[in-house]
Amino acid sequence: MIADLGAVTFGMLFTKETGTLFYGIYLWVIVGNGIRYGTQSLVRSQILGLLGFSAVILLNDYWSAHTTLAIGLLLTMILIPLYTYKLLERLNQAVIHAEEANKAKSHFLAKFSRLNELYMSYGLICLFQFKDYDLKRHTFFGVN
Repeated sequence: MIADLGAVTFGMLFTKETGTLFYGIYLWVIVGNGIRYGTQSLVRSQILGLLGFSAVILLNDYWSAHTTLAIGLLLTMILIPLYTYKLLERLNQAVIHAEEANKAKSHFLAKFSRLNELYMSYGLICLFQFKDYDLKRHTFFGVN
């Protein structure tokens, strides 16, 4: 994370307008770290990215001359990771909810399976208690 964002910052510091091509890598690294490693990594990457890009704005003549573009991209670097953070939080909540639902389903199926075994056993015991049942001919009440 530090190496990725440091390399982008370094590249943008020593290039003029060609450095604008590297801006997308900031967002790619920030969002990618958040998706791969979680929300804490997203926040850390965002802070490092904001510090690096702020340094580029202050120290590079091209970015100092184009403050409107720089501020717009800085705001983008703030808003996109915040939106990603919110989506990751929703995803984590959905995963927790799905795990709880899966546990409830497993518990229900285990209970139902045991009850089903008991009722089937009881039903077979009751079935074999009928006097008109002939095991050799497999007839029940005289009907084939």
